Parts: sequence; structure tokens; C-alpha cells
Amino acid sequence: MDTNGDLVAEIAYRVRFSPSSDGGLTATVRRVEGPDAAGMGEGGEIIVQGAPVSTGREAQVTDAGAYRFFAGWRSDPFFFDAVGAANNLQFTGEDTFADKDVCSIALELPNSALGTAGVILWHRSLVLADGAGSGWVQAD
Repeated sequence: MDTNGDLVAEIAYRVRFSPSSDGGLTATVRRVEGPDAAGMGEGGEIIVQGAPVSTGREAQVTDAGAYRFFAGWRSDPFFFDAVGAANNLQFTGEDTFADKDVCSIALELPNSALGTAGVILWHRSLVLADGAGSGWVQAD
């Protein structure tokens, strides 16, 4: 989050996923402020720890103080009739995405966590590169 209009992050929320003992995944969310927010380090204050990642029908939302966190699979809410669109917009009423899911990350936070001025928001996804010592790379 850019809080002063210079297009450099002053606040960042970082989510790290780890295997859990039951074979699933858990997430840890850190809040990073200042110059480190623009980087890719491991620092910052832990605000959510050990949050289960939802893979089933029930959404597992983690409450942690003023924050609420969700990560996992959810039904895609988008409706699109691909057959009708390809047939000169003669729609059939069939939802092409009815059996599709999306992988989501949602973080609810208080307005006070955004600073006192306007904010510019963006996100990026990083993955650990193959090979020892390769570091983090952006996943597009």
C-alpha cells in the first residue's frame, strides 16, 4: 500500500503458506511497514498465524484481533454463457463457470490500518524459485 503517493509501498501484508500436520495448508500473515514494505523480506509483525486454508465446502475464516482472514477455494461467482456468446449472442442460459472454482485470499482490516491519507493498493504473487538459493520470483 502506498500511503503518500510516491508509488512505493509503505505498508505491505505478506501471506506465507506452509504445510500443516493434517496434510492441508495453513497461512501466516505479516504486516510490514516502512522501507521493508517495498521489498520481499521475511520481517514484519505477525497478525494472523496458523490460519487454515479452505479446500472444502465450508469457508474457514480466521479472526485475529481487528483482522479477519480467508484463503482457499470458493465457487466462482461469475456467470457467463460461452455457447450463447459464440452463437451471435443467442444465449442458452447455461453457465459455463457453474462448476469452476477460484483460489482466493481475503484480508479484512480496520480503516486505521491504512494510514491517515488516501491509499493506492496493488498486489503481486511471489513463489520460491526452483533450485537452492534462487530466491523469490513473481508469479504471473
